[in-house]
Amino acid sequence: MNIKTTRKCLRLFSLYLSFTLISILLTGCSSDQDGQKNNKASQKPRLETQVEVVIPQKHPILQSMMISGRIDNRRRVEIRNPVAGQLTSFNLAEGDAIAANHIIAVVKNPVTHSRLNKAKYQLRQAKNNLSRLESLSKSQAVSEEQLTTAQTEMDVARATVNEIEVEITQGTIKAPFDGIVAQKAVENGTYLSPYTVIATIVDANNFAVTASVPSYQIKPLKQGLSAKVISAGGGETPVATLDRIFPTITGNDNMATVEFLLPKKESNSLTSGERVYLELELPKVEAITIPLRCVRADESGSYLFIVNSQNTIEYRQIKTGTLIDDGIVVTQGLVGGEAVVVTGFSMIKAGSKVVISSSKPL
Repeated sequence: MNIKTTRKCLRLFSLYLSFTLISILLTGCSSDQDGQKNNKASQKPRLETQVEVVIPQKHPILQSMMISGRIDNRRRVEIRNPVAGQLTSFNLAEGDAIAANHIIAVVKNPVTHSRLNKAKYQLRQAKNNLSRLESLSKSQAVSEEQLTTAQTEMDVARATVNEIEVEITQGTIKAPFDGIVAQKAVENGTYLSPYTVIATIVDANNFAVTASVPSYQIKPLKQGLSAKVISAGGGETPVATLDRIFPTITGNDNMATVEFLLPKKESNSLTSGERVYLELELPKVEAITIPLRCVRADESGSYLFIVNSQNTIEYRQIKTGTLIDDGIVVTQGLVGGEAVVVTGFSMIKAGSKVVISSSKPL
């Protein structure tokens, strides 16, 4: 390589280094300017989320409650034979109406009748023996002890006769009240052991509606409370009266059982087993209500977002009660006067800073 060529290469290399150095300097200046711009942008004030709130207070409300129930006969009795024997005169069919004290069936047992005949014979013998000894006692031919023994034997024989006669009488089975044969369990002529169910009779004139109510709604219910009975088939809406609140709360669902009685005059239009609704008008109570859209839910249950005095969102768990128009009763978690968030949920969480754009007292 000659000297000219070498000098030419050195000049080109020098130009390349100069160009590279200038590019690096320009890039550094640009980065500094962008960084200053970003810093200025980050220093701009951030806009806080705006929310609307309602301010609930306690006030008197007239509560209504709608619960579902089932109509059933007030009285339902299983008819059993108290003695062993063959079932006779049992000619009823399911659906037959029967009057109180009507003879449903007769249970006969030949062995029982034989025992009765034997007991009667022993009673006659005991009477004759006592009469003979009483005659002899006048001549002092028998002792007082013999007379006492004979009297006791006669009393025992008479008691045995009475016992067997009662047993035979129990074989005549009568209806306990006016009713309808709901079920016939055995047929005429069957030989039965004691206390076998032969039929089920229901009272066709007395109906009740049994329903389940959440345990937190039991408190306002009182004996004698009226409820309209609404049938799926429409028609008349009889009025039932709360008669019993059962003391037991069922397991996981925390439901209590209540029973409403229907007046007899309404019974003809109702059917046992029919599903109905009960509409209750409850006495006025002091309560806090909020719009239903305020209520959120998670795995822990219902909750609200509350704006505190520092304009910070608080998470508040609550318990709710009856639905009223477009609102719901809060039974636990609010005391009244809190700022409850009603809109703007998508941009907030517990701890968020917010600005109240609208506040509405309830």
